[in-house]
Amino acid sequence: MKKLSALALVALLTACADPREIPVDPDEIWEDGSEEILTEPISFAKRGGGASYGLPRGDADSMADLIAIFPEDGVGFGQPTIFSSDAYDGADDNCPTWARESTRRLPMTIDAVVTLHPRQYIKVEVCEQDERHYGSYVVEDDSGGTVVLRDSRVAPFTFGDRVRLTIDAVTLTFGGDGDTRAILLAEVEKLPSDDKTIYYVETDEPFTTDMVGRVHRVEGWVHVRPTNDNFNEMVMTSNEYEVGVGARTDLEGDLLQCVRGCEQTLSTSSVCPISEVWSDVCVTECLDGTAPAASELPSCWRIGIDAELGRRGFSPEEGEKISATGPIVNSFDYTMWVLSLGQIEFLD
Repeated sequence: MKKLSALALVALLTACADPREIPVDPDEIWEDGSEEILTEPISFAKRGGGASYGLPRGDADSMADLIAIFPEDGVGFGQPTIFSSDAYDGADDNCPTWARESTRRLPMTIDAVVTLHPRQYIKVEVCEQDERHYGSYVVEDDSGGTVVLRDSRVAPFTFGDRVRLTIDAVTLTFGGDGDTRAILLAEVEKLPSDDKTIYYVETDEPFTTDMVGRVHRVEGWVHVRPTNDNFNEMVMTSNEYEVGVGARTDLEGDLLQCVRGCEQTLSTSSVCPISEVWSDVCVTECLDGTAPAASELPSCWRIGIDAELGRRGFSPEEGEKISATGPIVNSFDYTMWVLSLGQIEFLD
């Protein structure tokens, strides 16, 4: 028996070991790699000249109707920020920021277009506790647009999809300003549609409350890169300015007086409310001549780049000329949200 076992082991080892060596040419298996630029196309079109969503249809409710529920001037400290339908009757007994007086206008059903993929993170205080919404997005019809709060990372729809929202509750978010509106509770149904077009408005003006909820396009130069250090916030200017020239220039005499006057003009004007760029703008303008008037100063825009894009290494260089397209929101400041490479076009 031992002899037979030994013979079986020898036979097994012989079968497993192949004494032949087969030469392999790596070039026959592997090819040289190639680099491809990733694109995420979105169907954008300029609004106007009859180009629109065609929403709302007939006498259906619209985003303008929904926006009219919110106090135009916002609310003060301790005043209600949430407005809901009778489905949540009694919620104000347990939540001091829940209002009952506007419930007669809800629920409301609105057809709209998704203008931002549902992946935006927003932390909002709801009933005196922080609620983290990881899948928020923006919707729009031809009368206006708004943020929709959503706490799921799973996305059943994306840019350009048509949806039907049956809305039971809405809320003001940051500071109670009237343009920080968002849909808090809604049933959402994706509608069949082959049209994925998102319409935008071109602007060279600073973002304002009239733009909130609507998709706009701006064109300019990157002055502050989006990085982990600034929470992926990019700053664009409508004119090109050398980054850092303000810090490297000695200010004295007439130049100092000109720069201080320029900065004072910027601080009291809405044209460029982003102080990070003032030094570079004013030194450049004053080195070229006299102190500029407010009408001669550039527009500046905050562009909120998605954290996922940041992790993928998206960070345009300072001085690059680009266009950015996306919805405007009031999230502590007027900002355009960008979640896709398809929202950015490099123009150089």
